[in-house]
Amino acid sequence: MTALHKALPDLVPKPLGFGILSCYKNGVSPDGKFGFPVPTYQGRLSQDTTQCDTWEESFSRGIEQFFRLEEELQGYDEEMAELRKGIMEKVIPRLLRSLETEGRKVVPRLVHGDLWDGNTSADAATGLPIIFDACSSYAHHEYELAPWRPTRHKIGKPQSKVDREDLCRRFNLCSSALYPGNIHFRNIVKEMRELVNKFPLGYEGYEQEQVLKVPVSESRVPQLVST
Repeated sequence: MTALHKALPDLVPKPLGFGILSCYKNGVSPDGKFGFPVPTYQGRLSQDTTQCDTWEESFSRGIEQFFRLEEELQGYDEEMAELRKGIMEKVIPRLLRSLETEGRKVVPRLVHGDLWDGNTSADAATGLPIIFDACSSYAHHEYELAPWRPTRHKIGKPQSKVDREDLCRRFNLCSSALYPGNIHFRNIVKEMRELVNKFPLGYEGYEQEQVLKVPVSESRVPQLVST
């Protein structure tokens, strides 16, 4: 919250208590790394904010952490295990690695990390919006839109639709881990099988498309189905 306040003092309330934290300028990672220099929490769950050189590694660490916590708290599920493998080994490389290859670069930006309607309000004196209860990190700017996707949130919906946004169901992993015994959010997470079915060739499929200059048909690859 201190880092966010320094970057956006008119949007973020000044924290009344805080520990030692370096000063960050305008929300851009000062050392060019993704993650965060200190651990942050989403609710009571610790995030993996290990500082990384690539967005693919940073996102992978974050979602792997919540897959692990969700399994610890909800119990082992074979379909979830297959989904986890597909997301980690196929989908993330396919959708995120291409953002940082062939001369492209993602600039790590400071994000709130949990920007849904419950963490927003309005200043009573000015009527201007304010945000709070962050679990910040330096990330791809699209990451900030992730909590907007679940239908239960009222903050609004992105105007565009790309496959990377479906990775936003990662936030439902956190919700599932927060409520042991309630499998509602686990069932929502399982909808990510659509991405595994769409990109079963992983980054190799993307490389083939670049060579052929046409989309590679992956329809004959075995599909991950619900049990």
